[in-house]
Amino acid sequence: MLRTIAVAGLLGMLLLSPVQFISLPLNMALVDVWNTLSLSVAWLYLIRVRQVIRLPYVASVWLILLGGLAGTFVTTQPSDSLAFILKDVYLYIWFVTVVALVSSFNSRILRPILLVWLVVVVLHGILVVAQFLSPELFQMTAAFAERFGALDQWRPSGLFENANAAAFFQLMGFVPLVLLRPSRAIGLVAGTLLLCSILATGSMGTTAGFVVGLTIAAIAIAGRDRASIAKVLPQLAIAALLLGGLFYFFAERDPDVASRLEGMFPDRAEGSAEGRLSLWKRGIDFFSSEMPIFGIGPDAYKDVDPLGKRPHNDLFAFLLERGLIGTLGFVLFSTAAVVKSIHLFVKQKQRGNPAALTVVVFLAAIAAALVDAQFHQVFHQRSLWLVLALQEAMLVGGVAFASAPSDLAD
Repeated sequence: MLRTIAVAGLLGMLLLSPVQFISLPLNMALVDVWNTLSLSVAWLYLIRVRQVIRLPYVASVWLILLGGLAGTFVTTQPSDSLAFILKDVYLYIWFVTVVALVSSFNSRILRPILLVWLVVVVLHGILVVAQFLSPELFQMTAAFAERFGALDQWRPSGLFENANAAAFFQLMGFVPLVLLRPSRAIGLVAGTLLLCSILATGSMGTTAGFVVGLTIAAIAIAGRDRASIAKVLPQLAIAALLLGGLFYFFAERDPDVASRLEGMFPDRAEGSAEGRLSLWKRGIDFFSSEMPIFGIGPDAYKDVDPLGKRPHNDLFAFLLERGLIGTLGFVLFSTAAVVKSIHLFVKQKQRGNPAALTVVVFLAAIAAALVDAQFHQVFHQRSLWLVLALQEAMLVGGVAFASAPSDLAD
């Protein structure tokens, strides 16, 4: 019974993950409330089955928290920074719990969980694409969301308050898609839809992350198994043709589709680049003049920026808000995540696992997240931590999910 409730807790978390537009105290999301309520049952289950509890990334997370605490002593809003640190602690406890839960499950339980994750991302992607194709639907959903919070005012964002966050959520959806190893037709349709949903948000940083992640995955696969990359390339070509065909179909039916897409990418590129460079220059000027080596407190930079903007860069945000200690923690955290993804890829391949190459999706996802982190702050995105938890469970928890036959395969 405890295991069933624990699984239900994970499924509820996946279902609520995209519901980010509702305003709650302390800038929490509905999924955070659900996770908090589910943690007690999850820990009762873990104690009952005597699951080993691991603390991955503990050294880097400790440095991040220490840097945040140091910055809190000099911030003008210590209560806000302390609340932010408490959310960091909650996020890490939730991450450790998910690692332990996934490590205790077999592939028969994990596969439906990943399938639900994929279905949620696909359905959310359909909503994002529909908002892009229909301005009326976009306005209708925005008006509905105003009762509880707000959606992005300028670009399709599904159920997220921010289009960039919605794009990142869709990007991480490639992880369950690849691990499930669906049939070629299902994989092409689902993958094309996820890419369309990313493009529909107009997020250039996430799009760049996707391109870099895909390139790194292709290089890694080619280095380990050239025959496999020869099979993947035709599928990518088919996906590109499918994407182009969809664009042509909708552009023919509604000429405004092409103009809206042009407005969200080429027309925005120069202005977006200038805005980012101006923001980072103000941050550099602030750092060089104030020299906050211990930071100014988590989430406090927006209070000192002349335009009230956040840094829109994770490394920059850590340097300004958590100082050198927190920045060191972030660098160690990012490096460890990349090393773990490479180690998992090599480890699965050495075992002769027929599905070993699918775990390259972790390396691609983390690389894509690091690229996106240069333009947006993604460190606290729940979908990223969910990917890291799944990777950790597969790496050290004995999870052999990738070796399981696919229920969706031909």
